[in-house]
Amino acid sequence: MTCSEKERNALLSFKHGLADPSNRLSSWSDKSDCCTWPGVHCNNTGQVMEINLDTPVGSPYRELSGEISPSLLGLKYLNHLDLSSNYFVLTPIPSFLGSLKSLRYLDLSLSGFMGLIPHQLGNLSNLQHLNLGYNYALQIDNLNWISRLSSLEYLDLSGSDLHKQGNWLQVLSALPSLSELHLESCQIDNLRLPKGKTNFTHLQVLDLSNNNLNQQIPSWLFNLSKTLVQLDLHSNLLQGKIPQIISSLQNIKNLDLQNNQLSGPLPDSLGQLKHLEVLDLSNNTFTCPIPSPFANLSSLRTLNLAHNRLNGTIPKSFEFLKNLQVLNLGANSLTGDVPVTLGTLSNLVTLDLSSNLLEGSIKESNFVKLFTLKELRLSWTNLFLSVNSGWAPPFQLEYVLLSSFGIGPKFPEWLKRQSSVKVLTMSKAGIADLVPSWFWNWTLQIEFLDLSNNLLSGDLSSIFLNSSVINLSSNLFKGRLPSVSANVEVLNVANNSISGTISPFLCGKPNATNKLSVLDFSNNVLSGDLGHCWVHWQALVHVNLGSNNMSGEIPNSLGYLSQLESLLLDDNRFSGYIPSTLQNCSTMKFIDMVNNQLSDTIPDWMWEMQYLMVLRLRSNNFNGSITQKMCQLSSLIVLDHGNNSLSGSIPNCLDDMKTMAGEDDFFANPSSYSYGSDFSYNHYKETLVLVPKGDELEYRDNLILVRMIDLSSNKLSGAIPSEISSYLLCGF
Repeated sequence: MTCSEKERNALLSFKHGLADPSNRLSSWSDKSDCCTWPGVHCNNTGQVMEINLDTPVGSPYRELSGEISPSLLGLKYLNHLDLSSNYFVLTPIPSFLGSLKSLRYLDLSLSGFMGLIPHQLGNLSNLQHLNLGYNYALQIDNLNWISRLSSLEYLDLSGSDLHKQGNWLQVLSALPSLSELHLESCQIDNLRLPKGKTNFTHLQVLDLSNNNLNQQIPSWLFNLSKTLVQLDLHSNLLQGKIPQIISSLQNIKNLDLQNNQLSGPLPDSLGQLKHLEVLDLSNNTFTCPIPSPFANLSSLRTLNLAHNRLNGTIPKSFEFLKNLQVLNLGANSLTGDVPVTLGTLSNLVTLDLSSNLLEGSIKESNFVKLFTLKELRLSWTNLFLSVNSGWAPPFQLEYVLLSSFGIGPKFPEWLKRQSSVKVLTMSKAGIADLVPSWFWNWTLQIEFLDLSNNLLSGDLSSIFLNSSVINLSSNLFKGRLPSVSANVEVLNVANNSISGTISPFLCGKPNATNKLSVLDFSNNVLSGDLGHCWVHWQALVHVNLGSNNMSGEIPNSLGYLSQLESLLLDDNRFSGYIPSTLQNCSTMKFIDMVNNQLSDTIPDWMWEMQYLMVLRLRSNNFNGSITQKMCQLSSLIVLDHGNNSLSGSIPNCLDDMKTMAGEDDFFANPSSYSYGSDFSYNHYKETLVLVPKGDELEYRDNLILVRMIDLSSNKLSGAIPSEISSYLLCGF
């Protein structure tokens, strides 16, 4: 059966109210059967039953926007309407939707709707599924309209403000058929039990995550429903202990209490939850050994106890958790060795024991049955790997995180047999060896590579690197700079013995669209000038060429780096003047040109860089005076112009420099760059060596605390301004 002309016209009117940038509704026309249109479903008699026009992540279509036409009222049999993940920004939810009497399913989530939720939705007596979640501009003046939805089974109001709706629990508990309730990020600040009996007899899923509960977990919550299978209370500032009565949740499968302030010992009664599949207690302050009854959780697939204060040893009885896929015990105070029994967990995909006090050897027997392992995190422990040189692991890893973990002194040959690795970190791994020739071709598949702080050697001259993030710093590499693909975003080869000039690296691919954001070649033996090909590297944010043997003038082409935030050219032999094109780098925060042979006056435009936090021109040949314009640098925390030939008086406007005076402290970190989101070691930060009163002091994470002015060893005259005494480090 084809659809009726009336329903086709209703859908066409609905289409005309929408903005459809991807033309996904192009086949909706008056010359075709609307039952064949994409997003429309009819019953056997040709009546429109469903409209599905959601735009999920990964969809080939762009979001719909515009207005929702009341012509939908012409669809008398419509029982399913899904307009989720679209762009109805600043559009109220139409009140006429409450007149779609046949509607059983309504999903308007993630679509930017605003204004009051219309009470008319309470007229949808057949509604079973209502999702208004993550429309953060929606407002709720009361919830009484929901109490009329007697058939409702699923409700999601996540992102709506329920802070003033003190009766939310009383209203929602009166819904007799409710099985799923999602109230994430609703600013709920109480879990007071309402007077009278709660009616959550069918509730299976309760999500109250990311609210402001700031209290102990109330015991009544664990007697709320005998049918509860999922309870999510993460990110709520919950305090105190987990009550023993948690064992009442006999059907629970997923329990998420992560990212709270829960403390004390973990209750043994957790081991009675025999149906539990996911247990996440990470990011709390539990202080105890891992309870032995956890070994009774035979259905467990995910156990996350990371970022607590757990002590004692890893229970050998974990061998009974045969279904375990994720075991995360990272960032605790666990001691002892790693039980060989963990190697029998044949379903394990992720093993994270990092940042503990574990010690001893990891042998082949620790991995004997880990056939499905994809992620291995053993960083920052006292463990060391003890395997044969010809070891063939039973797994194919994707994430290998073994920093500050004993791998060396030999380079691990077993990596050659791992063909799926995306991330490899072996920083501070005690490797003192020549990098084998096969390794560099093997890394072409890798996205993140960190081999820093070892004693690795080899010639990088003919090496081609393709990883997005590459850290080879603090090793014994030599030769010329390696070649890199246009996909590389971070390249750090600092603290090696790399020689030659930088020009072949910069000028080798003039037509490439390079993504490089961080370039750190500091503390090598590079020579020659800075080259003139910087125009090809306009994504650069951080450039560190300090402590080399480079010379010549600073090129004008550096001015093409409009996104540049830090430029470190210290401890070289650069001469001439600072080019005026650098004023195009208007977001600059960090300039260090200490210990060069630069001359001329300090350019006036430098005093107009409003984001500049560190300006170091010490030990050059600058002359002229320091103007009042210096005090325009309202973000400055370090000014070091010592050991030059500056003359005149010190400006008496230093109080105008709010950050220097300690009045403005909103900067989280001067000049840093994050790459990726899944790793704790992926933050590039500038390191600064200051010389207050002749003593070298290194600052990195604590640089934001420094306030320093050093104008010593110049030809200044006149009085010292009184406000100078308030600075932490100063010299004249």
